Amino acid sequence: MNPLIRQDLIFRELEGCFVVYDPVCDTTAVLNVQAAAVLDFCDGTFNPDQIAAELADTFGTTAAAVAGQVNSLLQDFAAKGWLQSPGSAPVIEVEPIS
Repeated sequence: MNPLIRQDLIFRELEGCFVVYDPVCDTTAVLNVQAAAVLDFCDGTFNPDQIAAELADTFGTTAAAVAGQVNSLLQDFAAKGWLQSPGSAPVIEVEPIS
């Protein structure tokens, strides 16, 4: 399965922090650099092993060294409802409130 972020989530870098706003739950989360990097690859084109390989190149380590953290973060994102279920219809994007 290639993880895909829900289309209505707002994922931005603000003043050096990585922020996710979920309009369904009306919640905001601040992510660390590693979590933000994993979420950034959740575009439906990378599987977990490919995400680990890409991040290993970025952070100068091996895919095996980051695979556990990648899988743990993907499970956390899924538990939060941030990833689309396979075969689900995209959700309409919501514009941020000013």
